[in-house]
Amino acid sequence: MMDLSPDDKRHFLEGISLFNRGKYYEAHEEIEHIWLKNKTDSKLFLQALIIFAGAFCHIQKKRHAPAAKAFQKVVLKLKRYPTPYFGIDLTLIRKNAQEWMTYLKKVREMPSFPQIINAENKD
Repeated sequence: MMDLSPDDKRHFLEGISLFNRGKYYEAHEEIEHIWLKNKTDSKLFLQALIIFAGAFCHIQKKRHAPAAKAFQKVVLKLKRYPTPYFGIDLTLIRKNAQEWMTYLKKVREMPSFPQIINAENKD
C-alpha cells in the first residue's frame, strides 16, 4: 500500500478530483507527479490511473484506437491489485474500462480522407 507524503496525497486527491470533473489531461499530470518518483509496488497502480485519464484524452480528440489500447492496458495493470486500493474501487475502474473498450469496438473509426482521381491522367 502506498504511503504518501502530505504533498503527494494532495496531488493524488487533486488528480482524482480533476478526473471526476472531466479534466483528464490535468488529472494525468497530477498523478504523474507522484508516479515519477514512486519506487513502491504501487507504481503500476498509479500508471494505470494515468493511462485511464489518458484514454479519455484520446476519446476527447476522437482517437478511438489509442483509447481502446489504453483501456486494455488499464485492465491488465490493475489485475494485481485488490479492491479497494488506496481508497479507489478498482473493480469499477476495470468495469468502466471494459465497457469503453466494448463501445469503442462498435464505433467506426473516421474513414481516411478521399482523393479525387483525374480519369484523364492515369499515372
